[in-house]
Amino acid sequence: MGPRIERPTTTRFRDSKVSKSRCHKDKEDTTESHREYYRIKQQRYRERQRECEEVLENATRQLKNEIGQLKRLRDQLTFQVPRSLTVWIVATEYLRIIRRGIREGTNLDFLHAAMAPGVLIDTGSGVDALVRNWILFTQWFPDINIQLKQLKQVSEHSLIAFTTTSFTTSTAAMKGAFPHLFQAREANHCAQIAARLRDQHLTLQGSVRFDWDEENKRVIRLHHQVDMVSALVHILGNLEDVATLFNGAQMTPECVVRDNLGSVAFSCDTE
Repeated sequence: MGPRIERPTTTRFRDSKVSKSRCHKDKEDTTESHREYYRIKQQRYRERQRECEEVLENATRQLKNEIGQLKRLRDQLTFQVPRSLTVWIVATEYLRIIRRGIREGTNLDFLHAAMAPGVLIDTGSGVDALVRNWILFTQWFPDINIQLKQLKQVSEHSLIAFTTTSFTTSTAAMKGAFPHLFQAREANHCAQIAARLRDQHLTLQGSVRFDWDEENKRVIRLHHQVDMVSALVHILGNLEDVATLFNGAQMTPECVVRDNLGSVAFSCDTE
């Protein structure tokens, strides 16, 4: 008889199959663990990166604020009113300061030094009111550009500066200066006026009068005047529409911000 060959039993085969299954499962568990580990690691890395970005942004913002404060301090330390200050010097410097409007960060030391505390302006008084009006106007018309054309003395203590002023009547500008146009129904006459005026670039002739206190070397009265009506008649076609435009506006036909903003109760829907 030949040698006896033992056949694998069913139990041994089953054990081998279970062992392979466990091995495969262990590999899957290991792979999944690695994936979870790297996922958590990447998440922590992104969180640290975001934290670093926030720290840098805060530091940059703080540095910008400190730079602005240092610049203002430098300007205050170096600014000196000329001993021989005249209305001619004040007029020239004033128009240089407001040439592109007044924005955040504009140095206003000269205005406070050259204007009387209660200086009379078009619709109010005081340097703060003057600055507030210019800031509003600049927000409405950010592309404003004022060019000095001529200085003319009209009396011993008065001077007139002749100017050319230009700006664009964008939708945002009209919502600030002529808000009543946008409170009307779409087909309303005011809405039609707004459509004709939208994105027009105006070039206007005007003047600024300076009344001077020779004893205290300060301006006691400022009067701005710009011929906005002529340009608007050309665009809108008639004086009636120009009157409707300013009936409820936050600025006057002389291109001056009103002192009593928001007090006008005109409504285009009543037409």
